[in-house]
Amino acid sequence: MSFDASFQKPSSLALGDLWNTLTQPSRQVTDSYERREAQLTSAIALLNILFNSVAAVFTPGQDLREILLAFGPLIGLSVTAYLIARTRFFRLGAFLIVVGLFASAYSAIVFVRRDVVYSLLVYISLGLAVGSALLSGWAVFLLLGINAAVVLFGLPALGVALPENLGGALGPLTNLGLVLIVLNYFRRQIEQQRLLDAQRANQELANIRETLEERIEERTKELNRRTAQLEASTIIARSAATIHNLDELLKNVVEQIAERFGYYHAGIFLTDPGEKFVILQAASSEGGKKLIERGYKAAIGRQGIVGYAAYQKRPRIVHDVSADSTYLYLQELPETQSELALPLIARNRVIGVLDIQADERNAFKFDDISTLQNMADQVALAIDNTILLQQSEASLQELRALNAANVANTWQIRLKQTRQGFVYTPLGISAISEEYSSATQSLNEKTMVIPVNLRGKVIGNIILKRKESERPWNEAEREMAERIAGQVAFALDNAHTLEESQRRAAREQTVSEFSNYFNRSLDIDSLLENAVRKLHTLPQVAEVSVFIHPERANQKMK
Repeated sequence: MSFDASFQKPSSLALGDLWNTLTQPSRQVTDSYERREAQLTSAIALLNILFNSVAAVFTPGQDLREILLAFGPLIGLSVTAYLIARTRFFRLGAFLIVVGLFASAYSAIVFVRRDVVYSLLVYISLGLAVGSALLSGWAVFLLLGINAAVVLFGLPALGVALPENLGGALGPLTNLGLVLIVLNYFRRQIEQQRLLDAQRANQELANIRETLEERIEERTKELNRRTAQLEASTIIARSAATIHNLDELLKNVVEQIAERFGYYHAGIFLTDPGEKFVILQAASSEGGKKLIERGYKAAIGRQGIVGYAAYQKRPRIVHDVSADSTYLYLQELPETQSELALPLIARNRVIGVLDIQADERNAFKFDDISTLQNMADQVALAIDNTILLQQSEASLQELRALNAANVANTWQIRLKQTRQGFVYTPLGISAISEEYSSATQSLNEKTMVIPVNLRGKVIGNIILKRKESERPWNEAEREMAERIAGQVAFALDNAHTLEESQRRAAREQTVSEFSNYFNRSLDIDSLLENAVRKLHTLPQVAEVSVFIHPERANQKMK
């Protein structure tokens, strides 16, 4: 034969599998201890059948009747006990095995005429040993009594002569039975205690595992919640940093807080200029929006959760508003059960309060405060930057308006002193006349007017005309003209600045020359005379007077 030896099962394992199959208890027996007892009963029954059958075959010097009487009861009861042991009534099978051993002793004494003491010591002691392993102590005690009654009364009644040394057999058997009963009792007690200890240990392990699983599940939920909070706070802070309109920023923050964290109400208060109140500016709930409409504000102080947080410059958390003395009930927010107020601090100053309310008690945990406060700090920074940006833009607009007004005034003065402009015609270049200026009021598609814009103020126009026979102006030409107008405005501004610089330099030079001229005078009269003479040289000066009169000057000053 040519096959892999690894596929051959060892004979010892095969015999073990066969033996387990023959002694397998019934599926109706579920307790592990009872299954072991049932399997032991089946094993003892099979051993009784096997060894007694072999002994019956190989027993010499006896006829068939004696063999059947000697071994038949034990074999028959063992077969019955084996069949019963494979059911849920395995204890009845165990009792039949012990009864079979006792019956073998009596049949050997009565029918085969074997020695009484020998039969009792062999079969009865074996029966007691098996009974102590399979039966309860009371059953063994009952069998002891039955055995004594049969020996003392049953055997004489059947004509069996009892030997003189019978007491030497009954005494040890009775003693053996009692010892086995005590040992069986203690064995069962020990096994039950071990079983209870094992069950208790298993229960403790099960409880530990269940508790550990619950803790792991709770911890996982907590970590997931914390992760979601951190993610939401990061998104809210990033979103707030990208918005530069204050109203839009506040509205976006409260709506995202309510949506991502699932809170009943979120609102933002801003501190008034006097820093005595915080005024509600944005809210996510309908009740909060009604509060905004009626101009709700909270005083900064020890009354009210929002005002208290602004006063203390630290978070204020209330797990149950009904039990908090500082809580102020608002009919617009009737479902509030717990509340958290977080101060908005920027540049070491409270600029507002972030108010979050929930419709259930204990909705906020102390671990939430750090996450939400970090978010509130980022929101405060975004709000402060937005406010500063809006103030800067307002200042810049004012500066632009002042600059535009200054440009307009400067060029109005300039236009009064110089010509308004020039015009180019086929006849050449000439100054713009009033008639030409009024003629530009009737323009058509062949005429293009481009404003000359300087710092947001129109200081003039560039007018381009085409002949009637030519095509109208297009967008590309208009764009080019606008760019040229921008360069013209820039050049005009530079020229005007240069002129102003030259005039300022000339004035400074004149003042310096006057100072040097006056310093050459040796007395007051010559100084005054030189001053009159020099000041008369200034342009557009018709008359100059210089006099000194301290008393009159002091009176004028008073």
